[in-house]
Amino acid sequence: MRGETCASFNYRRCAEQAEAAGKPELAKLFRYSANIEVNEHSDHEAPALKLGGANSAKLEDA
Repeated sequence: MRGETCASFNYRRCAEQAEAAGKPELAKLFRYSANIEVNEHSDHEAPALKLGGANSAKLEDA
């Protein structure tokens, strides 16, 4: 996921620059892309790494 994190960071930085340049729609597009990089890839990798999910033992520990 390291590559996706870097891509997300770069998209967010581009969003800031677009916002500063007075281009809010472009900034919105970059933020959307950043969120996809993080969320889509983590959704695919989390089960393989046994991250997330809820079971009764985890809920009782919380």
